[in-house]
This record gives sequence, C-alpha cells and structure tokens, in this order.
Amino acid sequence: MVALTIGFVALSGAVGAGALHPLDHAVDRLGQHLWSPGVEPIYQFIALFGGIEVTSGLALGLFIWLRRQGFRAESWALLAYPVALLLETVYKRLIYQVGPLPGHEDGPSLSALLVKDLPNSFPSGHQVRTVVVYGLLAFCLHRLLPPGRVRSAAYPVLGLIIGLMAIDRIIVEAHWASDVVGGLLLGGAVLAAAVAWMELPRSTN
Repeated sequence: MVALTIGFVALSGAVGAGALHPLDHAVDRLGQHLWSPGVEPIYQFIALFGGIEVTSGLALGLFIWLRRQGFRAESWALLAYPVALLLETVYKRLIYQVGPLPGHEDGPSLSALLVKDLPNSFPSGHQVRTVVVYGLLAFCLHRLLPPGRVRSAAYPVLGLIIGLMAIDRIIVEAHWASDVVGGLLLGGAVLAAAVAWMELPRSTN
C-alpha cells in the first residue's frame, strides 16, 4: 500500500509538471492502431464494467453479501469505494491534464455527467473503480467460496476485466496512459487498504 501510494504521488507530480506528455502521445498513437469503427461496440461494452452504475451496484451487493455471511466488521472495507470516488474527484481538481481530443464514443454512463465540470482527466475514474471493486470482489470470492471453478476463476477473470479496462481507456481515447496508470496506482492503494482491514485479526467472542 505504501509503495502504491508513493508511486501515485510521484506520478501525480510528473503529470502536473507535464513531464509525461510525449510518452502519453506516443502511447495514444500506438493505441489507435487497435481502433476501428467495427470494434467500437466491444470497447463501449468493456467501458460499462467500469461505469459508476455497475461498480456501485457491485460494491453495494458485496457489502450486503458480506454482512449476511456474518462478516459485519469486514463489510466496512467497502467504504473504500466512496473513498476512491472522493480521491479521484479531488485529484481531478488538483492535477491539470486535459484528456485526449477528440476521442471516440465512450460507453454510456452517469460518470460523464458527474465529472462534466471536471475538465482534467487524471486519474481515470473508470480504472480506479474497476481496480477497487473487482479487486475486492476477487479477494472475497477466493477467500469465502468453497473450492471449485468459480473460486479458481475469481482472480484470473476479474483481473482480466481490470486489464481490459486499462486498454479500453487508451484505445477509445478517454484517457492518456498516465491517467490509466494513475488509476491503477490509486485504485491499488485503496484496494490494499481495504484488504488489510479485512485481514485484521478480530475476536470471535
């Protein structure tokens, strides 16, 4: 968690100073080789998994499920989700970085309405939410489900969603690569804090 936080702070400084603009533009040009109008629906579908509607629903569902399973104290780790949203908003106000223009049509989401007054793109909100929610979901499924295919697939499948979201954000030109990396680092730091809370030893009395 500490390493991720330090990495995010360092990256924020570099982005704010404009030091990563050349690299961001180079990655953007590379990403456009993977874009074509025919695959637009696929990228829009991937984007839905990081939308605030889907991630909020999953976070709430996981919170309720944990409490019904008797993990009432551990369920409060899901407060990591609104904390991540708050941090994303704060950094979008603090760090000046306008996203790629014109960009392609993104997946429909209320996220666009919530951040319409935030012209800056660092860090990627889709990426932050995806890391926190799907990371926590994978952790809980792997820990709580009995051995079987679903448990075995938790980390690979949900990790794949996180990876696809990173690629999606760059290819649809919703974000620069530095925005995506920032989302991975910030989301990872928040996720690590949430997992640490879940793993705290607690009395069974």
